Amino acid sequence: MRSQRLHDSSWRLLSVALLATLVLAGCTYGTTNANPPASSTKRGEPAASTNSAANVNANGNMTNDENAKANLNANVNLDVNANANLNINGPAVKTFNLSARNFAFSQTEIRVKKGDKVKVVLTSADGFHDWAIDEFNAKTERVNTGATTEVEFTADTAGSFQYYCSVGQHRQMGMVGTLIVE
Repeated sequence: MRSQRLHDSSWRLLSVALLATLVLAGCTYGTTNANPPASSTKRGEPAASTNSAANVNANGNMTNDENAKANLNANVNLDVNANANLNINGPAVKTFNLSARNFAFSQTEIRVKKGDKVKVVLTSADGFHDWAIDEFNAKTERVNTGATTEVEFTADTAGSFQYYCSVGQHRQMGMVGTLIVE
């Protein structure tokens, strides 16, 4: 009696292992075209679904009767972009060189794309200045005439944001500009 149970459980284990192997290998009942013509799917559309019964009887043979115990459902969506660029160092830095003098920046509008890394290099042409933008928590050091400072940040929010000089009343006197993140 014990050897019969051992024999039955061995067959069950073998059947389960075989079924798992078939499922993991992507086998289905019937035939499929592994290389459909390029016109059969369009980019952005899901690939066709395959629903087939894959069953193993007690003898280890494949069956496809109505008493199916396994239903294999494979839905694969493969989207390959041949023009993809891989930059291991992350996104390129967009650098803007500004000079500051007499309550004005040399550039009053900066345009970038959402997700761009932005670098602002500020040189004081006259007086004591800095460059700040609150929404991105970015601010340079304060520098005097002839000195240069810089700050880097990621423009991760779309919109229009004011940048300014935070020294004294410079902002109130019009030392501002706009960062536009598209």
